[in-house]
Amino acid sequence: MPRPPLSFLASLVFTNCSLLMAEPQAMTAVDLLSINHLTKGELSPDGQSFLYLQREVDWEDNLWRDQLWRKQVHQAGSERQMTFGTTGIREPQWSPDGRTLSFVTKRNGDDEYQIYLLPNDGGEARRLAELPQAPSKHRWSPDGAFIYFMAFPAREKEEEKQIKDKTLIPRFEDPERHRHLWRVEITTGEVEQVSDPEASVVDYSFDRKGEHLLLSLAPGVILDLRHRSELWVSSPDGKETEQISNNLYQEGGARFSPDGSQIAYLAGVNRAGENYYNTNLFLIDRDTRETTLIAEDFAGEFRSFSWSESGESLFLTANIGVATHLFEYQIGPALLTPLTSGDFTLTDWSYLPDQEVHLLKIQSATDPGDYWLLPEGESQPARLTNQHSQIEKQFLLPSAREDHLGKCGWPFD
Repeated sequence: MPRPPLSFLASLVFTNCSLLMAEPQAMTAVDLLSINHLTKGELSPDGQSFLYLQREVDWEDNLWRDQLWRKQVHQAGSERQMTFGTTGIREPQWSPDGRTLSFVTKRNGDDEYQIYLLPNDGGEARRLAELPQAPSKHRWSPDGAFIYFMAFPAREKEEEKQIKDKTLIPRFEDPERHRHLWRVEITTGEVEQVSDPEASVVDYSFDRKGEHLLLSLAPGVILDLRHRSELWVSSPDGKETEQISNNLYQEGGARFSPDGSQIAYLAGVNRAGENYYNTNLFLIDRDTRETTLIAEDFAGEFRSFSWSESGESLFLTANIGVATHLFEYQIGPALLTPLTSGDFTLTDWSYLPDQEVHLLKIQSATDPGDYWLLPEGESQPARLTNQHSQIEKQFLLPSAREDHLGKCGWPFD
């Protein structure tokens, strides 16, 4: 192969040096849309691996597409792309033993979005079962034997044909249809309905041993009926049920305490159950049904929560005006303590009880959002991803001003 002329090499070196020394430029709309965003971060059960979606823009197809990535927590440069499909990925999850990844996507031959399983070390994903309707909020049972999900029942064949032929437009809110809870057995792919056929499932969760389901059931899917949803405890197969709450407001994100004696939930009501209040956190005793509003004097609005490993406290994210931060509420002394502060906001958070570690996605004026790990009891998180480290060098970015949240700047670098 002939060698390039020296003039070309000199020009190449000069060009590369110019790029390295270039001053930050103003960000355009195209630049903003082209930033790769990280979402849906999930730590493996042993805390050693990290699963997340990376959203990239596809200008040719005029859309954003999410792909599944995996990273070793304690190994720099171990990022690995796990999926390459053209449809994108939803709801990445770890199996309880950490050996399998599950996600929702639509591939060749699928009429609807389906649940797929992928070995942790990579390979070809397989479809779990042929589901007649797209699943949502799929979750593994604690023993790993089933995957549960919410979905509507299959339509009649003639109705489905009319929808495909565009001779029938389905109603946005069909009062005659209910969203049910289903489960698929991992080994056989057998699908069975778990919830009451005359009610619509709003949300669900498990106790830590997988012995009970906690269901939020409404009389229909119409949004106006959400305030009539109630909490029910059910056996894993749905055959034994017990109503827990009886009020006129929606309980959101309900979760069992570690010992199963209490249930925590969020609701936009005050102590008297009146609507149009900031979202508050409530505890309900499973035996007596006594309901307690906690942190009543807190001026912010709670957004999500998780029980601590011991059950003696709850971790909560709350909006406090211009940002969302992490707090701990100790039940015994009734003490609410901030765990994060500063000129940034949390846009994603989860807690791994077995590892006693928080997963934080931190966004600031100069960082669209990277993931950090905060072990319980520590004050300084450790960076997990570094997707946007070059943005400050490439673009002119806004600056944060000092206010009641803390001093300017990025506090954890």
